[in-house]
Amino acid sequence: MLTAQQLDFIQDQVPDILPFVDLAVTVGDHIMGLKSNCSVDYKDDNSPVTTADKEANEIITTHLHQITPSITVVSEENEVDVSNEGLCWSVDPLDGTSQFIEGHKGFSVNIGLVFDGTPIMGIVACPAHGSVYYAGLDGKAYKQTGDDPAIQIHSRKNVDPSKLRVGFNTFCSPIEKYQRVTETLAERFNLHFPEQPIDINNIIPQLLVADGADENALDAYVKTGSKQRPLNRAGGFNWDNDAIRAIVRAAGGGVTDAYNWHNGLNNPADRTKRQHAYITWADRQMRDRTFPEGAPTLH
Repeated sequence: MLTAQQLDFIQDQVPDILPFVDLAVTVGDHIMGLKSNCSVDYKDDNSPVTTADKEANEIITTHLHQITPSITVVSEENEVDVSNEGLCWSVDPLDGTSQFIEGHKGFSVNIGLVFDGTPIMGIVACPAHGSVYYAGLDGKAYKQTGDDPAIQIHSRKNVDPSKLRVGFNTFCSPIEKYQRVTETLAERFNLHFPEQPIDINNIIPQLLVADGADENALDAYVKTGSKQRPLNRAGGFNWDNDAIRAIVRAAGGGVTDAYNWHNGLNNPADRTKRQHAYITWADRQMRDRTFPEGAPTLH
């Protein structure tokens, strides 16, 4: 919870979220224009990077430096070592590069603002869907589709723990990892996960957790990473997650560490390190009731 003094400090730096929403949408449109003519290279870790990643990164970082010159920008495409103290932008200019390359719709432009390690503002533009989700310092989450007015969104509440609508992305992870995580959770915390989760490939799954009014809304999303990646490095990087987590929290949801429940929060001081596997919950109160005091939660 931000103090009044902290809120004043942040608002002096970033008085309005809407210019950054417009930036994310503009970059998303630019990415869509590159779909038919986009070269692919590979990083040292064998993950793909495209012309779209690089151009989107250049547009975003240039604008952020111009609008907020005193705030550090941490991006997937130009890593900067920064501590968990103070303000920083956390950017994934094209989250879901593999989806983009394969012609799926499950990619996005993520711009998050982080204060002392906690995401406090987030914008996620989904250009293939013509929509953008965002959460600002007012503590509310919104969705805007096309030129329609933005509407406030809320995650599902009063969820029946025995009838969870759980999402999982088989494009990114094998079902065996889902079963490993959920079976352990079921045994330790008396949760009931479906044996076959809902396969979510064509939109960012956490947004279906945040938007309880969506016809495909989820109660939870399990993130376990690729087949070869262990669960203690399966949750992606901060820049993958910060913007989305700000939106989920503003909508009423929350996140739980799905790898190590009893050894404290998993929010690396080095923001370039991978996070643990995690579960995003629609009903934060249900999450807090289910897990014992002290069990790791990620904002």
